[in-house]
Amino acid sequence: MSILQMKRLFWPILAVLLSVSCIDVEDFAGYWDKGVRDPALEGQWKKLGMPGEEIGSIPGADTLLFVSADQAARRKLDNEKSFTVRSLKVGRHSVLMMPSVQSRGFIVRYEVEGTILREYVLNNGDAFEERLEGATNFVEEHGTGTRAVIKHFDDEVFRILSGIADDPSFWSLVCEYKKVSQVIPSVRR
Repeated sequence: MSILQMKRLFWPILAVLLSVSCIDVEDFAGYWDKGVRDPALEGQWKKLGMPGEEIGSIPGADTLLFVSADQAARRKLDNEKSFTVRSLKVGRHSVLMMPSVQSRGFIVRYEVEGTILREYVLNNGDAFEERLEGATNFVEEHGTGTRAVIKHFDDEVFRILSGIADDPSFWSLVCEYKKVSQVIPSVRR
C-alpha cells in the first residue's frame, strides 16, 4: 500500500479506532476551547498491541498520525477529510478530544511516556453508574451494550471525569503505540 493510500485511509481508520475505545460526545461546548495541542502526540505511531494478544485481534489502525496545525492545513488538501484533535487535562491524565466523526465526537483517555502512547477505555460498571446518578449530560446508553455518552460537555461532565480520571479501577488499557517518527515525510504527486 502506498503512502498516499495510507494517508487517505488514516482518518476513517482513526475514527473506527476511537469509536472502539472512547466515550461518545455529542457536544464539546466550551470545553473544546480549553483543550490544547499536545506536542508529545505529534508524529507517526505504530501499534504495539497488548501482551499476549495478536495485533490483528485489536480493533483500530495499525498506524496513527498526529500533525501540527500547519501540517494539517497542508495535508487537508491531500486528504478529503481532516479532523482537528485537542488534548484536555483531567486530573493528572489527559483525554484526546475529536469532534464530529459522523454524528458524534469522541474522547479517549491517553498517556504518552517517552515513545509509547497508551489508550484507555472506560470500564462501565456499578461504580461508574453511581458517579452518573443525577447527571443530565453524562449518561449511559443501552443497546448492543452499555456505553457512556456525553450529551453536552459542561462543568458537570468535567467534575465526573475528574473524579474518575486518576482512579485506575475505572480504566482499562486498550492499546499501545510506539512513535516511529517525529517528522512526517511529504509525498509528491
